[in-house]
Amino acid sequence: MEVVTIILASSVPIILVGGLVNRCIVTSETSRGNVVRGKGIGWQFIRFAVLTTAMPIIAILALRGIVDSEAAYALLAAGIGYAFGKTAGGAD
Repeated sequence: MEVVTIILASSVPIILVGGLVNRCIVTSETSRGNVVRGKGIGWQFIRFAVLTTAMPIIAILALRGIVDSEAAYALLAAGIGYAFGKTAGGAD
């Protein structure tokens, strides 16, 4: 169980750093030949970050017996609801 906890805990920073590098540093070439450096951090990355940090942390807490199944389901539902919910603002 210690190995699983270490793997889950190490996945959070790896995924976040990889996502940040992919989102902000990697350059791409447009159809006109212009080089564009990264897209910046947007709502999609924030939603991605919420899901990739919430699921392993909840799994670690559940494996350790700190969180029971009902609380784990509620935390997962809150993370998924935040990640896939629409944000208010702007004109319809």
